[in-house]
Amino acid sequence: MNIGSDSGLLLIMLLLILVSLGYSIIVYQRSRELAEKVRRLEGLVASAVGSVETLASLSKKARNRARKRYIVFRLLSPEPIGYSDVENAIKAAIRKLYGDYGLSLSRMYLAIYEPSTGYGVLRVSHLWKDRVIIALSFVRNVEGKPALIIPIRTSGSIKRAREVILGKRGRN
Repeated sequence: MNIGSDSGLLLIMLLLILVSLGYSIIVYQRSRELAEKVRRLEGLVASAVGSVETLASLSKKARNRARKRYIVFRLLSPEPIGYSDVENAIKAAIRKLYGDYGLSLSRMYLAIYEPSTGYGVLRVSHLWKDRVIIALSFVRNVEGKPALIIPIRTSGSIKRAREVILGKRGRN
């Protein structure tokens, strides 16, 4: 073997190794830069997704927030019936149709009831308004006394429900 040709071959191999190494260093640096850019983008995406999830959870909370509806009704009976008797009769009707679980979901509360006039206001969950109105039609007697509950109007505020009662009472 010729030493001159071996040293030339060795020199070419060293140059190729250096070029390859230089190229590898450049690729490595670019890949680090790209990796850093990817990390920044991932951080931005994660914060954007987090804020989207936060907004979604806020809107979900807003959707699931228990809104109230007020059902104005009149109880027709030959004799006056007390507040607790009316409340128990309505609760019994809801319980009969939908069970204890349905009663708790309805969040029924007798907000106003005047035995002298028979007008009253029920506060219920907006999701159960129609079901409670149906249950009111099943009340036929209260504490053994014949009675009939007639829903008059549904309102979103108790103020408007009171106005309805005052307007109805003024006409009678």
